[in-house]
Amino acid sequence: MMLRTSMLACAVLFPLVMTSSLVGCPAADEGGEGEGEGEGEGEGEGEGEGVPLVVPAAVAAFCDKTVTCDDPVGSPGDRTECEQETAAALEVSAALDLAVCDSVNTAYLALAACYGGMTCVQFNDLEDPTCATQEAALDEDALQSCFAGETPAVAPEGWNCPASYFGDDDCDCGCGIADSDCNGNGSAAPGTGAGIEACEFCYGLDGTPIGGSFEGSCGSGGEGEGEGEGEGEGEGE
Repeated sequence: MMLRTSMLACAVLFPLVMTSSLVGCPAADEGGEGEGEGEGEGEGEGEGEGVPLVVPAAVAAFCDKTVTCDDPVGSPGDRTECEQETAAALEVSAALDLAVCDSVNTAYLALAACYGGMTCVQFNDLEDPTCATQEAALDEDALQSCFAGETPAVAPEGWNCPASYFGDDDCDCGCGIADSDCNGNGSAAPGTGAGIEACEFCYGLDGTPIGGSFEGSCGSGGEGEGEGEGEGEGEGE
């Protein structure tokens, strides 16, 4: 998943409600806007005025970018909803009082600030590397859990890959420590595992996939290439 398309709290709470031009939830899902208005009015009447949440400066900058860089440009109401949804998700995460969720909030705000400082050309280019460092620092799996008010998966100390990958029934190699799913047949050192049959997914120093990890088993993939070359040479002779 491209992190820029999941930064909006509405995209976290209502997955896949984003387009390639980074339209926010209200513009992308008119039905959602109607529900929001109904809920907002009901809460306001029942709880007084419905005091708006305090919006961090980084969130305000990010939400402003999602509105001003959209085509057509979003409305002030879109910006406000983005800010309030995001602030609410951050509060839900903080309320869990977990170190991992505190780290998620810190990384999220750093990334939001970076996105907020982009030009529209950079922001709308999902391959733009400007915020690559901040993107790498944010664990998307933990973000999804924390923003939903759930305790995220926690991997053993030294695990460099997403926490949810540990013990998920797939043998992940190169993650810093051995994955329990490998049953002692995998590889822990980052950048290794491509020649090991047990390794289903292989990762480098920063926990990013390497060696055809998305095409299938990184172990059997290496074997397949070797067998193919051998057969080709034999037939040629």
